[in-house]
Amino acid sequence: MFRRNVSIFFARSVVWVVLGCVALVSCRSVKAEDGTKRTAWPEVSIDLIALDHKNDVVSNLAPQNVQVSENGVPQTVTSLNKEDLPASICVLVDVSGSMSNYAEEQRRIAWSFIQQANPQDEFCIVSFQWEGWLEQTFTKDRAQLMGALKGLKFGGGTASLDSIKAAADYMDQHASNSTRVLVVSTDGADNASKLSSSKLAQALKAKGYLLCVLAFAPAGDLDVYKGIGQTLRGPVESTGGLILYADGSAKMDVAIKQLDDAIRGRYRLSYTSTNADRDGRLRSLEVKPLKTAGSVKMSLHAQKGYYAPSQ
Repeated sequence: MFRRNVSIFFARSVVWVVLGCVALVSCRSVKAEDGTKRTAWPEVSIDLIALDHKNDVVSNLAPQNVQVSENGVPQTVTSLNKEDLPASICVLVDVSGSMSNYAEEQRRIAWSFIQQANPQDEFCIVSFQWEGWLEQTFTKDRAQLMGALKGLKFGGGTASLDSIKAAADYMDQHASNSTRVLVVSTDGADNASKLSSSKLAQALKAKGYLLCVLAFAPAGDLDVYKGIGQTLRGPVESTGGLILYADGSAKMDVAIKQLDDAIRGRYRLSYTSTNADRDGRLRSLEVKPLKTAGSVKMSLHAQKGYYAPSQ
């Protein structure tokens, strides 16, 4: 059996929990302290997801529909373009005891998401219960991914926060693409992690990753939604990610398509920072929709910060 220790996670043989969606800051051929790529400083680029009230992608977003602020200072958007470049995606599957009765559904969901993704995307698979296990290293080979999913073992507690952090650390070292997504499929609150929700949010805030959650609530159990919200909402929002809820196969299929559409329908937004200091400091970002004639009601999702270069 394949085993590999990766931070707090290990390799075993299957998974499901797609850790998040990616929002990234770039600076052409310059590596920043947070590990993301950047365009020529002080130009800043971030990935942006625009959704309407039904969680469908807004396909005609224009610069005049977006307001960007850096450390509270308004910035001028210089470009806004669609992109569906290959992504590195880590799918994390909750294999704790509470998911034992839904093992086949978890495998089906993970496989469905992988099938709908960009064929050029690479995936790794992580399972988690008391700790995280790397079931499959990054590959584009769908047969290997399916094999990993078939080998998942269920039982134990839920250490989602620790496993997400470990997956992000693994991606830092092994992901091939600058767009990096963490997608998590889970049915409940964390009861085994050492890391707090706020610490994970801070760790992911400026990494340029998109963290997304597929929340599975059998029979519409509202406690599941509440638990996931309390545990993962902060980390998800820090990356500009999404939480999509479903209480059955049909609704989960809709959520999977919405998530795939969101990742593949993301925008690349660029602006020239009004603060050109190379101070290496964390800068907060806020992206809001601006209502104009003919625009639809929408929500915008982007990372909450980035590090300025230090040299």
